[in-house]
Amino acid sequence: GKARLSPGKNPRLEIDARGLAALYTGFADAHTLRRVGRLQGDEGELEQLSLVFAGPHPWMREMF
Repeated sequence: GKARLSPGKNPRLEIDARGLAALYTGFADAHTLRRVGRLQGDEGELEQLSLVFAGPHPWMREMF
């Protein structure tokens, strides 16, 4: 699929840069971001966003 981000007068979702980074990396899901005030949107839009960014939480094996 495709996604398009653009500023608009009547957005269906609103997310700030920090929220988008957390969503994109998998650190937080859409519902968590809404609870902490980083994302605004209706329930249907949040469900679709959660499906688009579904996946495991990020991790890193420390082998320095």
